[in-house]
Amino acid sequence: MCMHLKREFSFRACSEDNTAAVSHNRDLANVLVGAELQRDHTYFYENYRNPAAENTVYKNKLISLSINELYYKDSDSIGVTYGEFFGDQDAGIPLPVIALVVTAMRYAIDEWQTGVRRGGRRGLKFRWKRYHLIYKFHMEQLTTWSTAYARSGHCLAYQKALFASAREHAGVTISTVDEDPEVEEQGLDASVFGVV
Repeated sequence: MCMHLKREFSFRACSEDNTAAVSHNRDLANVLVGAELQRDHTYFYENYRNPAAENTVYKNKLISLSINELYYKDSDSIGVTYGEFFGDQDAGIPLPVIALVVTAMRYAIDEWQTGVRRGGRRGLKFRWKRYHLIYKFHMEQLTTWSTAYARSGHCLAYQKALFASAREHAGVTISTVDEDPEVEEQGLDASVFGVV
């Protein structure tokens, strides 16, 4: 995600000696995250420079790209293998998955807070104490979007679009998922598997 984030937001790789790049990166990180857990952070909008644009919240292309690469890289990926946790064609990508990806984006931006990316073993750590609050914030925002505006269907349509994009990225379609009709009919009874 870090390389995509660097390209999407135009962070500049640099050493601490490059004061212009350090200043640019620090200022950019501050613009993206704004004040802690306030409404003025913009990194998850389709265009962080224009968060007031209608219907762009949680539409940053890094969200879809990250879901595709992290959970749906190919047909053996976790999102395909454990599809019940990562969405379906009717409900789309679950809100907790979206919230987790957006929280990971925030972490990747935080690595740039000093102006020089602090990643890897010696860098910033993804700690529960800090990032669970950010995850919780995004879950609340996404849940509000989903429930308060359910009649418009925007959130559900977005979840479904993310799911369709992810499945396509993995090279699978809904029809390629094998379902054993015997297991469906009888449920997950031990006798179905020859165990008595």
